[in-house]
Amino acid sequence: MDPLILALENDEDFQSVIRMYEEPNLFTIMGDTSREQWHSSFYYWLLNPKSNHQLGTQPLRALLQLHDKKKGERTPYDPERLSEMELDTEKPLTEGNGQVDIFGRSDDLILVIENKVGASETLRNGADPQTNRYYEEYSREETPQIYIYLTAFGAKAENRHFVTITYQEFYDAVIRECLDRTDIPDKTRLVLEQYARAISNPNPFVNGKRSAKYCHYICIVSDIAQRIFRKHERAFEKIRAVMNRLPGERDETSDECVFYHQYRVYLNEILSAAKQLPITPATEKTPTGEALIRFLIEMGYVVPEKTELITTRNGVTYVMQFCITDGRYKCIVGYTSKTGYDGTDDVQCLTDAQGEPRYFDTINAAAAEAEKGADKRSKTSYGPSAGKWKLIRSGRADGEGETISEILAENGYGES
Repeated sequence: MDPLILALENDEDFQSVIRMYEEPNLFTIMGDTSREQWHSSFYYWLLNPKSNHQLGTQPLRALLQLHDKKKGERTPYDPERLSEMELDTEKPLTEGNGQVDIFGRSDDLILVIENKVGASETLRNGADPQTNRYYEEYSREETPQIYIYLTAFGAKAENRHFVTITYQEFYDAVIRECLDRTDIPDKTRLVLEQYARAISNPNPFVNGKRSAKYCHYICIVSDIAQRIFRKHERAFEKIRAVMNRLPGERDETSDECVFYHQYRVYLNEILSAAKQLPITPATEKTPTGEALIRFLIEMGYVVPEKTELITTRNGVTYVMQFCITDGRYKCIVGYTSKTGYDGTDDVQCLTDAQGEPRYFDTINAAAAEAEKGADKRSKTSYGPSAGKWKLIRSGRADGEGETISEILAENGYGES
């Protein structure tokens, strides 16, 4: 094997990343990591000072400090009285429909946490946003309040009083701080480490099959990834150079190709954590269908549940987001008749019989159904073409406001 690639493969740091995700994990064995209730139960346990983790008020204190830091002002409560806070999950509202995912109350503080894993509040079918109802429920009380919108990828709450905190920010400010304690009980450490690994696993395949419990919400290998990249930058460059060749020009049996296909998800996780672009094999064909969605996400143009794709056709504005469900990237889509959509307007989302968002495998399939829903008289069933969708809140500065066609052209591809 090429000595540069062999050195990378044998590197203990590189092997530790692989072991981190390929060892058994109780959370992925027993839990459904795509369900909000699954995450809410964990966060309730960790934030509750009365839980059996023996961390006291540290997790709750760290979260509230993060909230105040992001909000830019200190909430008036006594940190020494956090142990008195009573926490609850799925607390029903006294007026109207809805229940707060995690609710806390003490004599000097009210805590409201909305935990969001799936679609953002933007696609809400005309209903009053949950966060508005939660704020209206408690804002009339004189006790100081903290409103947190806890989300996998950074989607914004419709109510401006909610401070968005991502799972990554929660991990960095709360979980990592707990793991850094020298006196943390072994069993508590195990729970925190296994949860973090369960929601950061870059490998969607288990025993050769795509896992429905695939959940890549955070990165926990930033430090080790930067160390690996510094030591083996030449190996990464060599692999990238080979994979950038067109299929007819690269030897699929070469050390670079074999190594890339064996460790692709880990290589790209390391590169992403080291603030480098992922390695994507060059292809003569423009990515379409599911491959197009993967391309936009893996290249960082689209952040699931945050970036919105918009386009206008026949006076209707269509809005789309990507998300992860059942271990796969999916599309959800809606429409509005209001022109000049800026991400704050109400959007009519396509839903199933139970009122839940419908998920689509491709942009074109979602677009076609959205057009049918928006215009029952439409004689076409194609919907806006994939290339015409424009990105807002892109994960990359050079992707903001660009259409998919423009992004593909900049990356050497033709029209999608």
